[in-house]
Amino acid sequence: MTTAAAQVPRAKFIEDVNSYMKGKEVDQVLMQMQSQLREYKVMESKVLMEVRRLSTKLPDLQRNLDMVKLLMDKNGEEVKADFQLADHVFAKSSIQDPQGVMLWLGADVMLEYPLAEAKELLEAQVAKCKEQMEEMRAALDVVKDQVTTTEVAIARIYNYDVEARRAAKEKEGEAS
Repeated sequence: MTTAAAQVPRAKFIEDVNSYMKGKEVDQVLMQMQSQLREYKVMESKVLMEVRRLSTKLPDLQRNLDMVKLLMDKNGEEVKADFQLADHVFAKSSIQDPQGVMLWLGADVMLEYPLAEAKELLEAQVAKCKEQMEEMRAALDVVKDQVTTTEVAIARIYNYDVEARRAAKEKEGEAS
């Protein structure tokens, strides 16, 4: 189990609702379960946001890695490229014998790397991004399981309450 998935608190599956509810107020238990369900829903949305963030990051990293590999393959040759200046705005360029590339590291920081180092760095980032994506997907599966378990528990407790009220009404009807 991944670390993110291991951090998700487990929902309790209620085998025997009658014994679980002994001495407990239905409304209190339902409020507690609803609160727990809301927490799981918040976790689910956070994990989904992280999956989306990684899903947009991975193609960019892969494109950058592919470009560095192309520059390494064309060593000594002229490389013609279209550089994106802004959305839907490109400039044509010619690169003569590239020795390095500039990479954005984040937080408005850009560094120049030799091609081999850039390739190594980008390969590590692609691998890390894929690993994080798998971890987040596993965590998402665990959270969804906990949501389902909690929803089932809520339904079972609600049904228990309906049956108990129905039995009390029938008992009341027989007594009168």
